[in-house]
Amino acid sequence: MEQNNIYQLVFKVTHAGGSGSCFYLKDYDLFVTNYHVVKGFHAVAVHDNDRNPYLAKVVLVNPSLDIALLSVDGDFSALPSLNLAGDNSLSIGGKVCVAGYPYGMPFTVTEGSVSSPKQLVDGKYYIQTDAAVNPGNSGGPIFNEKNEVVGVTVSKLSNADNMGFGIRVEALRKLLEFVEAADRTAFQVQCDSCDELKRKNSALHAAKSCPKVSLKSANRLH
Repeated sequence: MEQNNIYQLVFKVTHAGGSGSCFYLKDYDLFVTNYHVVKGFHAVAVHDNDRNPYLAKVVLVNPSLDIALLSVDGDFSALPSLNLAGDNSLSIGGKVCVAGYPYGMPFTVTEGSVSSPKQLVDGKYYIQTDAAVNPGNSGGPIFNEKNEVVGVTVSKLSNADNMGFGIRVEALRKLLEFVEAADRTAFQVQCDSCDELKRKNSALHAAKSCPKVSLKSANRLH
């Protein structure tokens, strides 16, 4: 896939509480974002690079992994496919790009290096990069030099420069394994302790039933 096509696959997420980023996986016909980006909402809007809005349902979340999958009303069959990289494809110093909609602005891509491919934070491993990460980038993809997704942008540390973090791609794969069993018309939560999919009446109830997201909310990007 040509790098110029990346912008077609990265969308902006908006709702009454703010905005973030997401990206489309054609093989699953689903959009990926962070759970904290859509927390408290069962329906949000996503916008392409031409600002066309689409209604999106939040269909599957894992609060512990901080990943959410969205089913969007629209025909995206003309979009190119996006590949997921291998679980351990990153190394220190490797080049990566962070794509998304920082501060709700138009689509941007920032480039940087991998500071650590497996940075341990609160008991979980994250990608650490010096690529610029700002509020609104949350939920967008981190690409390697082959334009493969290596992670999902999740946060930066407050009052720290050049320290952005991403959820590693194997965490995303863990949730995608349950897509076939998911009901795309309902809001469901994957429980880490049992790997079952559970329907919930509210996102707040769902969050309480699963472990807390590891990076503190004060450091999250919305």
